Amino acid sequence: MNSREELLKHFRTEVQPIRDEFGTSAVELADTIIKIAKEKDLTYEETYAGLEYAYRFMRYQSKFLRMK
Repeated sequence: MNSREELLKHFRTEVQPIRDEFGTSAVELADTIIKIAKEKDLTYEETYAGLEYAYRFMRYQSKFLRMK
């Protein structure tokens, strides 16, 4: 098994619990975020910073609103 196959196997092992718990909507959201980041030609650091901002903003809002 080459290193690419090993990484893919490890990735699948890591994301399966997320799929199991939250279903395809979480996966689709992640795919959309990645697609937009690529379209905007963002670096990984810029994308991660945007995700971190979104997480913190959602945490702040959760004190006042329910997401669903």
